[in-house]
Amino acid sequence: MKTFVTFFLLTVKIISQSIPFPFDTIVANDKFNNRQTMLFDREGKIRLVYSASIGSSSDTREIYYVQEGSDGQFITQPLTNNSNDENYPTISMDSAGNVHVGMIGKDPAGGIYQVKYTGNSSGGFTTPVFITTGGINKATPASMVGPDGKVHFVYYTFVTGTDNVYYRWYNPADSSMSPELLLTTGEASGDVDAQIAFDSQGYMHFVFKAGVSQQVP
Repeated sequence: MKTFVTFFLLTVKIISQSIPFPFDTIVANDKFNNRQTMLFDREGKIRLVYSASIGSSSDTREIYYVQEGSDGQFITQPLTNNSNDENYPTISMDSAGNVHVGMIGKDPAGGIYQVKYTGNSSGGFTTPVFITTGGINKATPASMVGPDGKVHFVYYTFVTGTDNVYYRWYNPADSSMSPELLLTTGEASGDVDAQIAFDSQGYMHFVFKAGVSQQVP
């Protein structure tokens, strides 16, 4: 059994009255749909990404994008369509209304999971590109486009033993990337191991789970 050192940020607003939450169906089909993240655009409409598979077969898992139309109807389009597992999608939007999506995807060349990116700055969503490479599995990425137009990633390695947490940015304008920056040791274990946010002055903030795993008898 492993134990972890955990850091977390919690903000709570207390509401004194009960608020009803009406339900609305966004996606309904014959697939296993899970691991979704969402945002509201400048018109207050929902943008959402999620992963879906045929049954429990991971090789059929793809990433889908959902956009709420002006009539309130939801339009879904696939962002990936292959026989390699893609999962853990994240979504953000820049000041021009372009959508940026991060994910994990299996590299067919080596069978290793890597961080991938796609966006629609050029009009339509591009074929996902690899943000990471190498012989170590990556996991549970967080991504957020910044005021500089670059997409910033925090992600974990996923290995036997101690994992590490890394940071890297990707510039969709020219496909350039920063060097990988080791932040700390960590342990990938869930869907939201890290988050990124930018404040009104453009400073970037990370919150993530960190620490060294230990084998407990």
